[in-house]
Amino acid sequence: MLKTGLSLDQVSAKHLITQSLISKWRRDFEQFGASALFTENPRGRPPKMKKKSENKQIDSISDYDKLLKENQRLRAENDYLKKLRALIQKKETQKKD
Repeated sequence: MLKTGLSLDQVSAKHLITQSLISKWRRDFEQFGASALFTENPRGRPPKMKKKSENKQIDSISDYDKLLKENQRLRAENDYLKKLRALIQKKETQKKD
């Protein structure tokens, strides 16, 4: 535009950039110089926070292991109580005979 003498429409069509964006860049360049075009402060909506999937996976694995151990312990306790109940019933039936 400045050096090439192209119009805003021509630059927009050539580079497939909207005219409003080109106008903004030109205005920023004229007001603040070339450094305004290289700012590191992005405008617009900030990116979403990244999910801590690794920590959740580690936590869920440890929770899963805990649940498996608890399940195993409860099954063993249940089997023990069933055997104890069977022995008590067996002794009671022997006393009645």
